Amino acid sequence: MKDKSEFLVFMAFCAIIIAASIVRLSSLDEPGFTCDEITYVKAGINYILYSDFEYNVEHPPLAKYLIGLSVLVFGQTEFGARSLIAVLGTLTCVVVFFLARELYDEYTALFGSALLALSTYHIAHSRVATLDAPLTFFYTLTIFFFWKGLKDRKYLWLSGITLGLSIATKYPGVYLYIILAVYLILFERLISYKNGVISININKDLLVAMFLSVGVFILVAPFLFFQLTSAADVSVPLIAKSIYRNLRHLQAGHSNYFMGEITNAPPPWFYIVYLIYRPTIPMVILFSLGIAYALYRRSKPDILLLLWIFIPLACFSFSKVKLLHYLVPIFPPLCVLAARGGAGIISFLRSKIKRRICLLAVLILIVWQSLVVYSAHPYYLLYFNELAGGTAGGARYFTVGWGEGLREAAYYVESHTSPNDKIVSWYSHIVSFYCQREVLPFPKSLEEIRNNNVKYAIVYLNQLQRYPNNPVIRYLSNLQPEKIIYLRGIPLVWIYKIS
Repeated sequence: MKDKSEFLVFMAFCAIIIAASIVRLSSLDEPGFTCDEITYVKAGINYILYSDFEYNVEHPPLAKYLIGLSVLVFGQTEFGARSLIAVLGTLTCVVVFFLARELYDEYTALFGSALLALSTYHIAHSRVATLDAPLTFFYTLTIFFFWKGLKDRKYLWLSGITLGLSIATKYPGVYLYIILAVYLILFERLISYKNGVISININKDLLVAMFLSVGVFILVAPFLFFQLTSAADVSVPLIAKSIYRNLRHLQAGHSNYFMGEITNAPPPWFYIVYLIYRPTIPMVILFSLGIAYALYRRSKPDILLLLWIFIPLACFSFSKVKLLHYLVPIFPPLCVLAARGGAGIISFLRSKIKRRICLLAVLILIVWQSLVVYSAHPYYLLYFNELAGGTAGGARYFTVGWGEGLREAAYYVESHTSPNDKIVSWYSHIVSFYCQREVLPFPKSLEEIRNNNVKYAIVYLNQLQRYPNNPVIRYLSNLQPEKIIYLRGIPLVWIYKIS
């Protein structure tokens, strides 16, 4: 009987991973490249082939190495750039299964990994060649090895290695130090207070793990520490330039559109609203149940997962810069807690009939989720749930569009212009990539249009949301667009013929 149960769990696990692979790897060339992908593809190739590490120095290099390697192996196409990232997104579902099994049980592990496998948000960011899916993979692996390391100290060393890989992927990896430190203080007596004396109790393996995390980061990105660059006529390590650019970006803010208003610094509840409108309704329900149940039970695994969610969420929420892809690393713990909450509520119900009704409700939510995933494929980046009013409704609350639709715009203008005709566009580097010619950045004045004898102007949805008072946009709004490009039922790109 036990062998049969294990076989069924194994088969269910295989089915989940196959499903995760299909939704992440199929139609991987849709949509066209987003604005950040072009940058990371170029950075990855520059790092590997030309050792030009000053390009996009504001982010650590590991994910860009992977993207560049993927391009060199599979070609400079959407599939070529995204394939390794999609594989890491799928592997995250695998790690979530083993993590949830360690924290709770096999059924929670199956449910949690299935939820992540079918999360439209995680799928969306596993299908683009950016940094967030790799960061999430290493985050999840670090938490898994850390939890194992509390019982078997050799796993702490592995958690140190993967923590270093997290930081080498993207700087928010440092939040793992805070997550793990708070957990150790709460449950492992990392800091103790006795007779008026505060003492720090770090065992040898934990200390080795800390040094390993730093060592791995330096090993992956040695140029940040040993390559010098000029700053204010002074030679400094590249990491100083990297940190400076990040701090300048955080101080300046980022133009955003939130709840119908344009702002450089959205309020702290920005991500809470996003978590209500962006995931599917079944996910919103299960996330809420999972967090509530974890706060009620407050077991050690519950607290670890809550720290994993709320420490990065707090850091992002009180930052001036708020971008929609920052939340990817908190989706694995959200899915595990959602599974934990569902299983916990079912176990609370003593009546068999009540349990069956509850189980049926969970199955309905999973089927609902599966249907949404199917209908949203492959344009998951544009998905908003019914509470927001779908994608069209989401555009009333948040900045929508990351460059989707500009490939089609590029092909259109390329077929309607001669090589000497001038084109201006929002995210001009995307259009330039597909046209294989110079495309001018979108101008700020009509004089630039006239002086450059521009033939076509390409306007983008998130540009209209954030910069409606641009004089060129106001001028173009009085003209009839020659072509409008729609995705998921909403207009994303307007193409205007000027001369």
